[in-house]
Formats: sequence, structure tokens, C-alpha cells
Amino acid sequence: MVLVAFKLSNTYVTTTKTWRASLKRVNFAGTAAMSGAILCFLLVLDMGGSKLSWSSPTLASLTILGILFSALFCIVEKFWATEPIFPLHLLVNSHVVIFYSVMILCCSTLAGMMMFVTLYFQVTRNDSPTTAGASLIPSVLGNTLGALLTGAYIKKTGRYKIPCIISGICSSIAWSLLLICWRGSTPSWQTLFLFPGGFGIGLAHASLYIGLAASVEKADMAISGTGYYLCGNIGAVAGLSTHNALFQATLQHSLEAKLDGLVDGDKIGQRAMESLDYVKGLTGEVREMITEAYVNGFHATYALLVLTAVVTVLVALGVREKRLK
Repeated sequence: MVLVAFKLSNTYVTTTKTWRASLKRVNFAGTAAMSGAILCFLLVLDMGGSKLSWSSPTLASLTILGILFSALFCIVEKFWATEPIFPLHLLVNSHVVIFYSVMILCCSTLAGMMMFVTLYFQVTRNDSPTTAGASLIPSVLGNTLGALLTGAYIKKTGRYKIPCIISGICSSIAWSLLLICWRGSTPSWQTLFLFPGGFGIGLAHASLYIGLAASVEKADMAISGTGYYLCGNIGAVAGLSTHNALFQATLQHSLEAKLDGLVDGDKIGQRAMESLDYVKGLTGEVREMITEAYVNGFHATYALLVLTAVVTVLVALGVREKRLK
């Protein structure tokens, strides 16, 4: 590296720029507007249904503010910024929108699955977080295998649409098995149900970026890739927030129904929602009722996983494939 630095000649013409000229190229307004929009919408998903009611004025204000920031971002990028941080023409490219949407859905599914599968085993089997985390191994193996097979398939055929569609089908099968079979007493071998789910996500991640790169101009590949990974982060955060809000709402409703009429039922239910250690320390009939309430909450999240996987298939059907050479 030292030899390259001193001996390799620079063939590019360089120009001296002042720090003020360089600073003017930075699109601070667009960056702030986009960050504000993302932050507002994620706060709505994070607090809605769990910390605040969906009809809360705070959530309504955040939603309106997010819309305003989004509009401001579009105005800045189109009419004011000399070097836009994200070209708006990519957002009207149907190919880009489809790949971004599938990425958001896949990362949302992955985040929700990882959180509530491990929590399921902590509640139903009193597993430690480490032991519960080991239940995800089939999913990780499936993810790896799916990515490798997809890479080989695309290299051989130059096609990427079929893996996108199969990914949603595999995931919907996996989450449907969880919804049907995981009812509180789950043998260890049933963690293999997670394999097709991880396999499907591996298929998607390996094929989406290839499809995106084939669908944009060479000059837009870098920025479209940045947006792709941003969508992954947004999907993960949105997935966690949405699944958690649904889980908390279902759990609270189930606890109220099962503990109704029980002495100090309200206090028991409140503590059961606040502390997993408290749930693990319970015994007898109360423990069974609370476990059943938790399982109802888990089933709600698994149903959302199934729905997300089905939507993924429907969106992926819209991919218009450009055969790679």
C-alpha cells in the first residue's frame, strides 16, 4: 500500500476546492427532511397501540409531521438541491418500488420472527435467552442455504424472479406451521419449522439486490443500493414495532379475559406484562392461564408473519424480469 501511494501516478485531474465550496454540495435540507419523515413514522409504529392509543393526538401529530417532512423532502430534492441525496425518479420506477417493498417485508418478517420465536420458548419452556436463541439455528441454516442456492441459480440461468416468489411461499409455509402447531407445548424438533422460513428469506436477500441492479441505470446503482439497505433497516424497525404492538394488545386482552374474577387479577396481569421473570416464577393454574394468554399473543404475531409472507408473494409477482447476460 505504501509503494502504491508513492509510486503509482494519479491520472485524474484534481482541482482545489475550499471547504465552503465542498460544504455547499452537501444537501443538509434534504437529509434533515428525510430523517425527520422516517423518524416520525417509526415513532408512530413504535408507540402506537403499546405506549399510546392509536387515536392519541400525539400519534396524529407525528403522522401529519411525517407527511409534511416527506413533502418537504420531495420539494427540496426536485427544485432546490444541486446534488440530491436520493433521485426521485427512482421512486417512480416500478422495478425499484417492488424490490424496495419486498425488502421491507422480508426484513419486517425476519425481525418479528427472531424476537417472538425466542420469547415463545422463554415463556413456554422457561428457557434462558441463550437456549431460546439456539432455536433459531434452523432458520440461520436455511438462510445460508437459500442464499447459496439462489446465487448458483442466478449465475446459471440469469433469472431472479422465481426465487423472489418462492421466498414468500416458503416463508408462508413456515409461519403457518408455527401458527398451527406451536400451542404452548412444543418439542425441540419442531424448531425445524423455522428452516423454510429462513430459506425463503435467504432466497429473497440473494435475488433482490441482483434484480435491483439489473433494473436501474449504471449511474444510479450506488444510490439505489443505498436505498435498498435503508429499506432493510426501516423494515426491521417497523417489523419489530408492528409485531410488538400487536403482541401487547393481544396479550393484554387475553390476560384481562383469563384473569377476570381472580383475586388481584389486574395486578397479576400487569406484572405478567411487565416482567418475564415474574411469569417464569409462577406456578399452578395462574401460570397456565398466563402462558395461554402469552401463546395467544404469539399466535397473533405468527398470523401477521403469514400475512406478510402472502403479501410478499403478491408483490413479487409484479417483478418484470430482465434476463441477465
